[in-house]
Amino acid sequence: MGTRTARDPAKAVSMATCPNGHDLSGGSMFCPSCGIDVRRTCPNGHFNPHDAKFCGTCGHSVASPADVPGVTRLEKAEALGPSSAGPAPPEPPGPADGVTTAKADVITTVDAFDPGDDQITDQNGPRLSTGTKWLIAAVALVVAAAAGGGIVAAGSRNSAPPPRATSSSSPQTDRPSTGATNRSAPTTTTTAEAPPVWTNTSVDAVPDSSDGPALESVTCVSTNFCAAADANGSVTFYNGSTWLAAVDVDSSGGTLNSISCAQGSDQTLCVAVDNQGYVETYDGHSWSSPEQIESGGDGLIGVSCASTTFCVAVDADGTVFTYRDGSWDQGQSVDSSGGDLWSVSCPSTVFCIAMDRDGDVMAYNGSGWSSPENIDPSSDLAGVSVSCVSASFCMATDSAGNVMSYDGNGWSQPMMPERARLTSVGCSSASFCMTVDDTGNYLTFDGSSWSQPVPFSPTGVLQSVKCLSTRFCVAVGTSGEYTYH
Repeated sequence: MGTRTARDPAKAVSMATCPNGHDLSGGSMFCPSCGIDVRRTCPNGHFNPHDAKFCGTCGHSVASPADVPGVTRLEKAEALGPSSAGPAPPEPPGPADGVTTAKADVITTVDAFDPGDDQITDQNGPRLSTGTKWLIAAVALVVAAAAGGGIVAAGSRNSAPPPRATSSSSPQTDRPSTGATNRSAPTTTTTAEAPPVWTNTSVDAVPDSSDGPALESVTCVSTNFCAAADANGSVTFYNGSTWLAAVDVDSSGGTLNSISCAQGSDQTLCVAVDNQGYVETYDGHSWSSPEQIESGGDGLIGVSCASTTFCVAVDADGTVFTYRDGSWDQGQSVDSSGGDLWSVSCPSTVFCIAMDRDGDVMAYNGSGWSSPENIDPSSDLAGVSVSCVSASFCMATDSAGNVMSYDGNGWSQPMMPERARLTSVGCSSASFCMTVDDTGNYLTFDGSSWSQPVPFSPTGVLQSVKCLSTRFCVAVGTSGEYTYH
């Protein structure tokens, strides 16, 4: 922008007073007392003294002071001279307030906020009007953009500055403004969850056998409480990190075939059954003496507790025994087919499934048992297992390697995911089950299909498995307890 020059007051003609009544000297363009504009302009925009009738530049008649556009305080101060202007006014807005290009030789700053600047002359002659300057600026912007001349900042006080370039080798750090804190966005790091692994505990902790008796059954009510029963009548507990030393609970000398636990709001119940018809009950503090509820048969094979007040035990003669509110009933024969009841699962007090070694199942609905229904054409099986998570989902396995599922309406046809003896199955939901075999393998079910066998216990037979989730299962057998977590 050119250097602004004061008008020559010598060109003015005397005028008595300004509109405010102040005396005017000859040739005044602004009142020396109040600064009011008393200039006159011709149609071509030339300034003339307050009392001129014709333009001294082009000869046109001049307008009265009332017709002259307003001017800035700076122009008034320049016209009055330094002796009467008072303190110097602030400089006009800088480039951030106008329109600036990256190339100074193409466009200079256009001050869009100085309406009185359009008529001021500089040292090089008359300046262009604001509209003309904007037109030139726009044309120059187009030319500069076409030639790759850089980014043009918009002529607005609220315009965002162009992004600053940063170097890949030396990142630029923004400096926070005074009184403000420059906070970086929090960084979230996602760590992949490690897959579960099997951990083995030796059976040497179990008393009464230097070789370690086979663990026959396992049950869990939480990841901090599991119980496993062995062939010598002992039970060991898991506390969430360690399997505790086994305790002999069956003084009758029988083999504990099955164990099941349930947990209430203020009570824990565990029931273990043996091959001589005895049951042992744990109340959360100590074990009861053995109580014989079955006699004259082949002993109790399986047990399942749905709550601390409801359990069902089955024997090899097709009889079910029910535990309600602290006592056992006399038993009821439910397997008219003559098969040996081998497994039972009760997810609630009004639903149970019992299965025998001929592939027959019987269902309990809260008031009675159904007639036997054959779901597995294999006969005289060495063993079967069933696990139910609700009245609408169960999974059953047999020693021939077959699996059958129940969806609340009926059972699926047997399928064989592995040609090995499946010894036990445990389900935590309709979308996760695990089964184990007598060669140390396990297989998992994901809600639609079974995995291939995965070996994890090459030294022993696995007898029982219990799962609470996809990330917590416990399996037991001749080589100890295996915790999957």
